[in-house]
Amino acid sequence: RLPLCYRCRTLYSSTEASVSRTTPVRTVDVESLKEGKVTIKLSNETEQRLITSIKRFFSEVMEQEIGDLKASLFLKYALQEIGPCVYNKAVGDAQSSIQSMVSEIDSTCYEPEFLYWKKK
Repeated sequence: RLPLCYRCRTLYSSTEASVSRTTPVRTVDVESLKEGKVTIKLSNETEQRLITSIKRFFSEVMEQEIGDLKASLFLKYALQEIGPCVYNKAVGDAQSSIQSMVSEIDSTCYEPEFLYWKKK
């Protein structure tokens, strides 16, 4: 069983799970991944654009023509296998950035106190 992001239902490594103890964690069986139960959902338009891009990549870079079915299967694989890694890295980066901003809030949003009598 691997840790699963509570909100978005994506997987992340156990080392990341132990670092972020404040984030609620759910788990999912690896088998459910293989069955395609845990995926990143895309709009139909985005999915079609990605399939077109994958087909072009295979044509221009790999010098191999593939059809919509193979491109769609590759996209499904990438979303299930690679997508959660990228997503969780982005969430971690955003969390670090926000924590950094929050830690600086006392210095940027500080107003000196008891100045009324010092002005007179």
